[in-house]
Amino acid sequence: AVSHAAPVRQFIRRVVDRVFTPLAQVDAPPLVETVLRRKDGKLLLHLVNCSGMQVATEYATVDLVPAAGPLRIGLRTPNRPARVMLEPGGRQIAGAWKDGLWTGVVDRLETHAIVAFSS
Repeated sequence: AVSHAAPVRQFIRRVVDRVFTPLAQVDAPPLVETVLRRKDGKLLLHLVNCSGMQVATEYATVDLVPAAGPLRIGLRTPNRPARVMLEPGGRQIAGAWKDGLWTGVVDRLETHAIVAFSS
């Protein structure tokens, strides 16, 4: 799995960072994948802990996925979000909004969580 090699990932990150500014940014270990979606007027940032992902053709089953965190989240938005919730669980995430950038922290990610931004 050459594409999972750290130097390849780091090179691609440097190239992408020079030409693209994402709407959402997550400062997390490389085992955390992010997906940004819109639904019912909300922006939903899915956080997926892929530390147990299969990368070899033969592997033993994984019975433990270690938690990741803390994860620093940033969302570029022209207006301060009215509410930012961590789902499942409905826990509000405190954050700061300045110059079009909301920032906050998700303390711990088990396997999957959603940060829901309401306008």
